[in-house]
Amino acid sequence: MSGASITDKNVMRTTVRVRSQQGAILVQALGITLVVGIVSGIMLNQSQNVQKQTLLPRVKSSMAKVEQRLSEAVLSPAAFSCTGSGVGTCTLNSDYLLQFSLPAGGSDCATPPCRVLIDPSSLVMDSTTKKVRASILYEGNSLAIKPINFEVDIPSEILQQATTRCPSSAPLFRGFNATGEAKCDPLPAACDNDQFLAAIERSTLIAQCNLIPEAPDCPADEFVSSFEWPSTGVPDVQCTPRRLPSSFFSHSMTVATTPAVSSVSGSVTPPPPTVPPTVPPTVPPTVPPTTVPPPTVPPTTVPPTTV
Repeated sequence: MSGASITDKNVMRTTVRVRSQQGAILVQALGITLVVGIVSGIMLNQSQNVQKQTLLPRVKSSMAKVEQRLSEAVLSPAAFSCTGSGVGTCTLNSDYLLQFSLPAGGSDCATPPCRVLIDPSSLVMDSTTKKVRASILYEGNSLAIKPINFEVDIPSEILQQATTRCPSSAPLFRGFNATGEAKCDPLPAACDNDQFLAAIERSTLIAQCNLIPEAPDCPADEFVSSFEWPSTGVPDVQCTPRRLPSSFFSHSMTVATTPAVSSVSGSVTPPPPTVPPTVPPTVPPTVPPTTVPPPTVPPTTVPPTTV
């Protein structure tokens, strides 16, 4: 019985130890998961902050550009529509002013791409003070930027020009009639295809059209050396025969051999004398002396004398 009890105790201790290790591993896994989640959240937050810091100056720059364009456009007569001769009949030309919008960065937009634009509901003109007001805003939720409140006074001269605008059918402004309305005239009639516009009569605006002359035509062996045309009549065209290439060479040779005339006394200066080229003397080649060997003399044999 004592041996069985000891074995059971060992098994229980082993079981508790294994379960403790499994619990520790589970706790470590949960801790690592929590740390990874916190780090990912911090990195995502930093990435969003960097993106906003990069996007903010670009959006502000686009808003400033729209404000500048609106400032220039609202001081143009084209920004107003007038139905009568007085400035009190002028209203804003919204279609002309609302076109000044620019694309801007951002991903949270109802209708991508995000834009910087003029709020149509804020574009108004006070008929009493002649002030134009508008709101320039960023169309997007990526940034929280306050809109630019635009306001400018419209000079009466701008509205006066808008009341004197002529229609496209009669674009020439000729002044005002007795009732104070603008006097507009159409453009003069166009010239025919074979004519050109030479002048326009100032009082009647009648166009003076002249015929376009024919192009100068010289024979194949001639070229146009002179052309004069006083814008009327037939042009004066002079044709000159073409010169052969060989004539240029013969002319240059003739000029080279022709004596020159002095511009001071008028005397003829003879050409310089022709000096023959100097030929160096011919030196014969050096022949080395021939060595002749001496003749070979055979020895003389004297016979002995007999006594």
